[in-house]
Amino acid sequence: MIISHIGKYHIGQSAHEAQGLKEFSDEEYEMFAAAGSPRNFETEQIFYGEDCQFAGLDDWEVTIGSIKDKIYKIALIRMSNQQYVQKHQLKDIVKYINGAIGKYNEHSPLSSKYVWQNDAGNIIVNLRKAKTPDGSNVFVTDVSATSSIINDLVR
Repeated sequence: MIISHIGKYHIGQSAHEAQGLKEFSDEEYEMFAAAGSPRNFETEQIFYGEDCQFAGLDDWEVTIGSIKDKIYKIALIRMSNQQYVQKHQLKDIVKYINGAIGKYNEHSPLSSKYVWQNDAGNIIVNLRKAKTPDGSNVFVTDVSATSSIINDLVR
């Protein structure tokens, strides 16, 4: 089991019937690829979704991955310039997911990355430091839920 409903979106939902999705432009696909995240499949489409609430926290930015019009991945991102706040929220996020689907499978004590993996798919949560375009530091929390339905969609 994975968390399959986040905000207005759910795994297996038709991307074209989902509300508030805006597909990446050609330039955004190129920037995404240049940043190390190219499309992995020929029929993959990536969309911006509407911001949502997750784990009791508001204002998550949503990105959706779909193949053959089916949503297989829901990715969330939150940024803050306050590391302490992000670390505290990371604990709340992990607690929320542990309560929803059970304890994570992978986590190194010195890492801010947690992985839940099972037959239904995976959820990855990570807290990382990044640079803004103006060069200042920002702390980014990523949550990514990927369904095993991808295996059927890419055949």
